[in-house]
Amino acid sequence: MGWARIDDGFDDHPKVVELLDHEEEGWAAITLWVMCLTWAHRNTRKPGKAPGHIPPALPRRYLGAAGRAAAELLVEVGLWDAADRGWVIHDFIKYLPSEETRQARAAAGRKGAEARWRGKQTRTSNDGDGGESTSSQEAHGNEPSTSHDSATSGMTNDGSRARARRAPTPDPMPEPEPSSPQSPPHVTTAASTGAKTEPGTADGGRNTEGQNEDRNGAQVIDMGLVAEIQALRPDWSVSSIFRTLEHPDVRSRPWDLVRAAFTTIAADPDTRLPSRLTHDGPWWGEALRQTRPRPARPPWCGQCDAETTRMVELGDGRLARCPDCHPKEVRTA
Repeated sequence: MGWARIDDGFDDHPKVVELLDHEEEGWAAITLWVMCLTWAHRNTRKPGKAPGHIPPALPRRYLGAAGRAAAELLVEVGLWDAADRGWVIHDFIKYLPSEETRQARAAAGRKGAEARWRGKQTRTSNDGDGGESTSSQEAHGNEPSTSHDSATSGMTNDGSRARARRAPTPDPMPEPEPSSPQSPPHVTTAASTGAKTEPGTADGGRNTEGQNEDRNGAQVIDMGLVAEIQALRPDWSVSSIFRTLEHPDVRSRPWDLVRAAFTTIAADPDTRLPSRLTHDGPWWGEALRQTRPRPARPPWCGQCDAETTRMVELGDGRLARCPDCHPKEVRTA
């Protein structure tokens, strides 16, 4: 029996996350990818076959009429590559084991089987030379069989037919009531924690250096931001917005930057999915300019060389920043 290996980080791969944003169509595409991966390992790793090739009729066999659309979605995100007759699983050959690896695994399997067989033969021979069995020894004596235990049989320990007196069966220990499940920290909302917000603030009292925290230290996702993004993009579902905000590459950034960057890509008509926020792009630089504006340039003193450079000549002929109007000198003074 062969194997088709899937990385344990499959669920967090950007291509898979992009499929999840398509919800039902994405789930169908993931199902098709897994089914066809096992089919390809079983059928295309043979002489004369193209490794990883998926014939045109296979998606319809698994998903019916929706198979074609799922295959096109897999090509769109890069998990499949289009071919002349069907498709090819992306990087299928790259992750196949080499011939040396396959031979080493086969040899190890044979050695393991031989060791198990030798152990079985040894146990069988020991059982054959062990003499009389326990039940036979008991049959020759006057002691009752050990199978007639007072806890499980109606006979007494002396072998008579009198009914054994049994101690009352103790009541089992009551099982503790299960505690209420705790919500994961990254999906806690402001409504569920009862976090207080200060009136009169545009962001509901949000900490601009990170997400709000409830009394247990859990990060709180601002439902106001979710509503704001949905107002800009009604075609995006709440679940896809939540998944984007829960992504590690998003949660690691300051919350005010996330808000500014998310609204920027939501207002961009070229943005198809909210998962675009999880990648590096110009929207993060734009968010930085919005939330971290540069201080105003100080006025030119008129005593240094020029308004653009603002340098002065020292007594030894070296140039230095003007202490009166150069931006870096004035800010650090």
